[in-house]
Amino acid sequence: MSQFIQIAKNWALLVSLLGLFIVPGKTKAATVDGSEGVTSTATYDVYLAIGDVIRIWGLTDIDFGTWSGAGNLNRTQNIRVNVNYGTNDATRRYEVTANGDHASGDFLLENLSGQTLPYTAWFNDELGNGGQVELSPGVTLTGQDGAHFPLRRAARSASIRVRINQADLQAADGGEYTGHIILFVQPE
Repeated sequence: MSQFIQIAKNWALLVSLLGLFIVPGKTKAATVDGSEGVTSTATYDVYLAIGDVIRIWGLTDIDFGTWSGAGNLNRTQNIRVNVNYGTNDATRRYEVTANGDHASGDFLLENLSGQTLPYTAWFNDELGNGGQVELSPGVTLTGQDGAHFPLRRAARSASIRVRINQADLQAADGGEYTGHIILFVQPE
């Protein structure tokens, strides 16, 4: 999955860089060289286009600790999604795609012996569990809004929830299980 992340980062960088050089309808025709003399003045235009930029941040590791032997394990984490576009929550729309780091992309924790333990994940474009949508590995969740502006605003605006079901925990061998959720966000 790290190759997927690198490709996504490279694609985002390429799109951002293209936005710096492509400005529809702009030409350099206003550049005028100065004339010779005691003083000289030249004029030139400076153009810049900034593409839509999005940032997901403020995540911390989810540590379930040691399971007690009964009940499901659930954790919800409020996170930040920030953008540089849109005039209100409804126009700051984005998409989310999630994958696990297992070779299949599924949401699986794995122990040192290679045994796996499935989990489910939900995303919510607001804080808390109300309105959350279950994620499917590799499937894009569209229509998310409410991202904060500007890119560095510290307020949290979304949440992710991870759940491990009791039946799966009871069927698992003892040991430590680890895994990663890879979240990819992009402007819609």
